Amino acid sequence: MHSMQITLNKQGQVMNLSQYIISNPSATLADVRLYEESIERMVSPDMVVSILTETDSVLLLQEKAKTDPKAAGFLLALSGTVSEYNLMNSSAVGVKQQLLLVYLLSIGAITESCKLGLLSYANYMDKPFLNTTQLQFNHAKKIYTEKQVTGYTNGRNIKLTLIDIIPENCTATTWGKDNGFDYENIGKISHLSPDNQVYKIKMNSVNVDGDLFVRIPFANFNFTIELM
Repeated sequence: MHSMQITLNKQGQVMNLSQYIISNPSATLADVRLYEESIERMVSPDMVVSILTETDSVLLLQEKAKTDPKAAGFLLALSGTVSEYNLMNSSAVGVKQQLLLVYLLSIGAITESCKLGLLSYANYMDKPFLNTTQLQFNHAKKIYTEKQVTGYTNGRNIKLTLIDIIPENCTATTWGKDNGFDYENIGKISHLSPDNQVYKIKMNSVNVDGDLFVRIPFANFNFTIELM
């Protein structure tokens, strides 16, 4: 299992699946689903109060605040002097605030479950790609099976027959490849489902420079194409 700090792109933003694949080109679908990242976030006063309440720490804190300055300061902050609490592991301020929680626990101002609840809310592990499907993974890695349409002329359509059964709904796409140029998405598609095998791609008399190809977004997928 991959356990890492939160993954950022060059702009300092959380990576999406495509960006993660670019950074980890050898990753499999299993790797993607198991990938974990460390998330850190600020804690609102409302959330602090909620956790204090859930862990039976409100009365303890109020009582200790009568005699302990640090407990009094923490309670005062809940009244609106701060908009967010920083308990993040990577922040110097967050570490200091964590030490305050340790102190409050030591004097009985909060419970152990309160301290753990606050820390786990501010710092937790997430699996952002846990529910990634095979199709999403294939799109991110640019995995597909491609067949050339031989003899295409303007005005004809394409009959697509699936020999294999697709594992989930997807789209067959059409691509043109002219000599000296990269592939161009022609824009003519057919929506595929596991329930059907034969489809017609309506080309609508589109003009194709160079060769024409049909792609299905699964590796080593068996299908046939013919002109209509």
